[in-house]
Amino acid sequence: EICLGFDEPTPYYDGTSPYFGCVAGRVANRIAKGVFSLNGETYTLGTNNGPNHLHGGLIGFDKRNWKCTASSLTSLTLELESADGEEGYPGTLKAAVTYSLPSPNALRMEYAATTDKATPCNLTNHAYWNLRDGGATPVTGHLMELAADFYTPVDSTSIPTGEIRSVAGAMDLRTPASIAEQ
Repeated sequence: EICLGFDEPTPYYDGTSPYFGCVAGRVANRIAKGVFSLNGETYTLGTNNGPNHLHGGLIGFDKRNWKCTASSLTSLTLELESADGEEGYPGTLKAAVTYSLPSPNALRMEYAATTDKATPCNLTNHAYWNLRDGGATPVTGHLMELAADFYTPVDSTSIPTGEIRSVAGAMDLRTPASIAEQ
């Protein structure tokens, strides 16, 4: 096993899972103070991460049952419909994710979404991987490399400040380094 998760389904629904393996959405990441404006209208969302809205809110896509609409020996497509007003978002959104194994050493995740009204949508996979040895040793021994010269700092509630900083120094992962050293 290389993907962290639970043996029983309860933590995936009761809010105790740290989003293990889920599709995070309707918007992955945080929306500051649970409020956004779109086309001149202000929308208020449920807050579930201090003052902020995180990964779709109180009942985000991670806590919903997705419907399997297609499957084969090497792929699986799941779909979900999010109603207009759900978690405070405008528009009915239909989301789909297809997981496939296009070759023996590859995993592909393809996302699609349609809506009947302008709405934010930012879906992502939220898997925690331990690729070294299936979880026998801590992930801190993994090497990490990011081809980035800059990063965006965040405030005390993990909301980007708008500043753009050089990675030179503590945030520099342009050459491989162990996670433990960071």
